[in-house]
Amino acid sequence: MRDRTLQADREPSPPLSPADAGLPTAPTPDSGLEPTESVTQRVDAGPLSALRYQEFSALTLTHAATVSAGDAGPRLIATLANESGESWAYRVPKGPAPFAGGRATVDDTEVRLTPETEPSPLTDGVLRPGETLRSTLSVSALTGADPDWPEGEYRFRQPITVWTDEAAFSYNWGVTLIR
Repeated sequence: MRDRTLQADREPSPPLSPADAGLPTAPTPDSGLEPTESVTQRVDAGPLSALRYQEFSALTLTHAATVSAGDAGPRLIATLANESGESWAYRVPKGPAPFAGGRATVDDTEVRLTPETEPSPLTDGVLRPGETLRSTLSVSALTGADPDWPEGEYRFRQPITVWTDEAAFSYNWGVTLIR
């Protein structure tokens, strides 16, 4: 499977645009695609004990997320993989694809997912058959005087649009960090 994760030791190739791939741009998507399954995994990443992410069986794209402990705190890696035989274009507003980050609040604690690469205002591209797209995000909490995160579920949503010549979908992908 080809991987589009940027690595510091090699020069990244420019992403293929939807027009370069022969796909239409700015489609009118079927909005409101609902997830068909939520995957929950136990993790041991600092204050986090579990991770939950949504999957969509109506798509031939695989959504996945993992959390690991880093030197500066937990890191989330979000993955979008094309396991079909056709190219899919994608668009993510406000940041890197497939997951740009955001904020979630439980009680008085705000948890932030911050991209480890410089965010762009809009990310368009194409996933060819067998390719995988990843984004890495730092997880941090603003807890005031309390050094520990309170128990709870920190829910994040990422708007995303995907399309081929035949179909287009616009939906929100959910990832939840659990303490």
